[in-house]
Amino acid sequence: MVTQTMTTFNNAMRRVYSPPLRKQMNSASAVISRLRKNREDARGDSLTARIPLVSRYNQGMGWIAEGDSLPTARTRAYAQATVALAYGYCRVLISGQAAIASSNSATRFASVIDEALTGSVEGFKVNMSKHAFRMGTGALARRGSVNDTSTDPGTLIAVDDAACLEDDMVIDSWTTDDASTGTQGYDGLVISEVDYANNKVAFSAATPASNEANDYLYQEATRGNVPMGLKGITDGYVAAGTTLLTTFQGIDGTTANNSYWLGNVLDNAGVLTDLTLDDMQKCFELPEYIAGVQPTAIYTTFALRRAYLRQVVADKR
Repeated sequence: MVTQTMTTFNNAMRRVYSPPLRKQMNSASAVISRLRKNREDARGDSLTARIPLVSRYNQGMGWIAEGDSLPTARTRAYAQATVALAYGYCRVLISGQAAIASSNSATRFASVIDEALTGSVEGFKVNMSKHAFRMGTGALARRGSVNDTSTDPGTLIAVDDAACLEDDMVIDSWTTDDASTGTQGYDGLVISEVDYANNKVAFSAATPASNEANDYLYQEATRGNVPMGLKGITDGYVAAGTTLLTTFQGIDGTTANNSYWLGNVLDNAGVLTDLTLDDMQKCFELPEYIAGVQPTAIYTTFALRRAYLRQVVADKR
């Protein structure tokens, strides 16, 4: 006797799916959620936001005795920061067949259009957060200093920090971490695997024979087109007397009378040292001391967070 089974009934049976999609990645966006948004339009052919700044108070003031001459009039000084707007895009391609196939609630497990658009928004927020921590060049990581012996697809290659890289991301590489100079190495290589625990990445195609040691990795076509991040915003003099950026938002903080535009960098005169609570307090107080404002958040690396937790172990209650 022939028995009807799940297999023979397969094409006639209704599909039932559990509603939630299980995410296997972190879509949190801590930095973006804290930003204050400005919806004013930047108009004109340059598409640049121009921000007027007060760089010096009028010092024509003082406390004088009766009958003395009034203070000499002085001037209030101004500067103008210019911010070229960055434009981010996400492209989704959905076939007509896929859209039709998901239109029946009995057979869909998510509307492909809604899921594609919602998922793209989530992914784009994560992408924005990656750049929010960097300095506006688009570089997401740096290759290790040693060329690997194998160039085969799937070979894991060391990077300094894999946190900003993702599976299926299309990557270019350049010899410099800036918007325009240097020599290109990788061109459109697709990431096939990211080993976050060991800071390694593999590509789906063979890498060049040199493996481009020390190159900086960029998401394809984004170099020089991303918004400025915290690394650039907080840029200031280190012990060696250098800065990461020549100018920031059109102002060169290294020229005379522009030091107010530099970030407050405490680097222990260039000598590596263990983190102390006193160091953290100094960093917290400097903005209040210089500009009269208090920080509202502290962002750091996982390693520094662990170092901080070690400092407060004795204070736990």
